[in-house]
Order: sequence, then C-alpha cells, then structure tokens
Amino acid sequence: KQSEIRSDVVLSEKNIRQLGLNFDEGILTGSSPAQLNVLLMRKQPPTYTLTSEMAGLGLNIRSLSWEKPKKSHGILLAQGQLGDNITIDNFSVASSGLVAKGNIKLDKDNKFSQANFTKLTVRQWLNADVTLDSIGINKTRVTVNSGIADLRNVSFSKGTKSGAPMDVTLDKLILADGIVLTGFKADLINEKGLQGSYSARINNGANISGTIFQQKNGTAAEVIAPDAGNVLRSANLYSKGVGGDLRLIVVPLKQEGHYKGTFQIKKTKVQQDNVLAGLLNGISVVGLVQELGGDGIVLEKVDGQFILKPQGVEVRKTSAIEVSIGITLDGNYNSLTKNMNFEGVITPLYALNGTLERVFGKLFGRQRGEGLFSFVYKVKGTSEDPIISVNPLSVLAPGVFREIFRSEMPDVGKADVPANDVPVDPEGNNSGTNIDTIAPETDR
Repeated sequence: KQSEIRSDVVLSEKNIRQLGLNFDEGILTGSSPAQLNVLLMRKQPPTYTLTSEMAGLGLNIRSLSWEKPKKSHGILLAQGQLGDNITIDNFSVASSGLVAKGNIKLDKDNKFSQANFTKLTVRQWLNADVTLDSIGINKTRVTVNSGIADLRNVSFSKGTKSGAPMDVTLDKLILADGIVLTGFKADLINEKGLQGSYSARINNGANISGTIFQQKNGTAAEVIAPDAGNVLRSANLYSKGVGGDLRLIVVPLKQEGHYKGTFQIKKTKVQQDNVLAGLLNGISVVGLVQELGGDGIVLEKVDGQFILKPQGVEVRKTSAIEVSIGITLDGNYNSLTKNMNFEGVITPLYALNGTLERVFGKLFGRQRGEGLFSFVYKVKGTSEDPIISVNPLSVLAPGVFREIFRSEMPDVGKADVPANDVPVDPEGNNSGTNIDTIAPETDR
C-alpha cells in the first residue's frame, strides 16, 4: 500500500535559505507557487517531487551573465527522499536560456553541502559540468570540471560584486573566430571581479599562461609565452616568426567587443617573409634579404600597441629592431575583408643610423626603430596579395621632415579609446598609467 500527500508551497529567498543554501543578496527575488507531492510507502523512506513553473520568481546570476525576470516562466523539478537525512537526487531547472541538471547533497543537519550539475548551459555561450561546494558558513566554491565557453556570445556586467572562488577547467574557451584556448585551467578569486592565474594552449598549439585582473570596463588579461612565433602561428596571425619571449596585455574598452593593449617580444627570428623581403629589396639591402631567406633575421625586440575590434585590428607605435635594421609600423587590418593598410619607416644600419633618434628623440624620428636617414614604406592590398611600395625620396628628408611623406591611417571601425583608461604597469605591478606606458621605450 502507498499513500500520497499533495501540498502547495512557496519558493522564496527565505524558504530556500532555510535549507542552508548561501547566495548573494539580489540573486533571488520575489516568490513562486510550487507543488509538493509526497509518496508514503510501508518500510521505505518517503519520497517527494517538487515542481514549479517559477512565475513570480526573479533570478539574477551576474557571474553567468544570466537573468530570469519575475514575469517569465520556467520549469523546476526536485526529487528525493525525506527522513532524518533528506536527499535531492534529481534537480533540474530550465528558464530564460538556462538549463541545469544534476543533484544536491545535504549534510547530516540537512544543510547544503554540494551541488553537482552535470549539465549547465547558458544561452549560446556556456555548456559545462559544474560543482558547487560549501566551504564554511556562507561560503561556496565553484569548480568547473569541463565544458566549452564562447566569449563571442556573452557580455558580462561591469562592477560585479565579490563572489565565490573558482577552479576552472574548460576543454575550449573561444575568444574570437579562429582563436580558441584549449585545455584552459584557471584558479580564480572573485573580489569585486575575477582575479587569478591561468594556463592554456592556443588552438591546441602554443602554450601560454598569465593572469586575469579587473579593470574599469571589465576583466583584463596578461599573456606570457616562451615562444612568440608559435603563439602567432597557432593563432593563425603570422607564420614567419620563430621563438621569442612574449608578454601581452589586453584590456576591454567601454564599447562592447573592443579591446586595447600592448605587446612585447624579445629575441625573435623572422624567416621567409615575402613582405619584409620586398621592403629590403626596395632599399637594396641584399645581405639582409639573403639572411631572411636562410637562417632568418634575429630581432632583438618587437613591441607596440593595438586595438581589437569586431572588424579587425589597429596597430600603433609598433617597432622592431636589430643591429642592421629598424622597422616601425602603424595601420590596420580588416579581418572581414582581409584588406590591410599599413605604413611605416625602415632604417638600414640601425645601430649607427638610429643613434641620433635615441639621443634626441622625435626631432630625428617619431619612435624607436627610426633613424636620421630612413625610408617611408606602405603595404596595402590583401593579406594574400600585398602591394609593397617604398618612397626613395623620403631618405632625403631626415628625422621630423619625413612626416611630409606620411599620411593618417584610416580607422578600421570607430571605437571609444579614452586616453587614460589602462592602469597597467609594464613590469606587471598593475599600477595606474596609460596605454602609452604599458610597453615603454626603455632603450632611450
């Protein structure tokens, strides 16, 4: 024989907290009617089923960039056993683009101990296996065991309050079209935003590591890698580089999908680069052309600034130097059309020619990589078929007078780029400074 008890109950913040579930103020608001069915059987613990359409219950989980308005409906299901030790063997919720399925474990006092969600999907950006553990009074730790996150399809709110620490393991973290971090692992704290360290591979290739930290407009990241050439090759950005120590900082701007930052590469080698070979031929540096086609040209330092936009990338104040040559680069690349528009200066015999620029600054050159006598060049066309031109007359206009041969680079798409919006220290201390000092010209 069996008996059944049916009852109407209310889901609310107060009632749920009585189970020992800990969450920030504002995550759960309002209340919703629910139906509780209890099945009584002889010599067996009672079993229950709790269901609700969640009408009137509001949910807002900022860390998942997900919200359920009070007016919207959903499906909530909880099943388990009653008695001295209550169990929640089956728990699921589906509403407003979120689906979670798993179970919840309670301790001996029937307070929350652990939640295992073998399936947690949020709209089009997250599909993961997640565990929540109680680690003390009003404290929870989040562990992402596996899954895929697509940052192209999500925008996180700014100014997130402090939250639970997180151990994150993802099979894939998709940053942009063609750039995927695989084997992503991170140990993060959430104190007014995510902070911590991470490691990953780019498209199953180059290894990178670094830190995640908060900035005015959201989460920023530092990227460190021992093989810059492999990083660029794995990201399908540049295939002619070999080796080099990379440090890159990327910071979000106010406008969604826009970022700016700086990069620095030390001791890298360039081999078989047709564009660079064309430039060297244009100024008749035969020895370097032969070197480029053989073992390659070793560049002591490459650094610069960039702005990433949905349409492509803008490169600013970029320079590459070695004893025999100095090169600067400004311009943009449209990833949608594959069109590029770059301009810069190439300086032969840089160790000698660039001395005056290093001593007297902009009077003899706009930036490091330029010299007293240098050539202005342009690269246009597409990435598959670049058009290279060198202005031989520009060598007759030393230093600051060379600007008459240069032009303003067109924007690849307007972005909000405030002048002092990147408080990042070039030595990794993350103290306040602007973007012009993230990769400083330390050789001057």
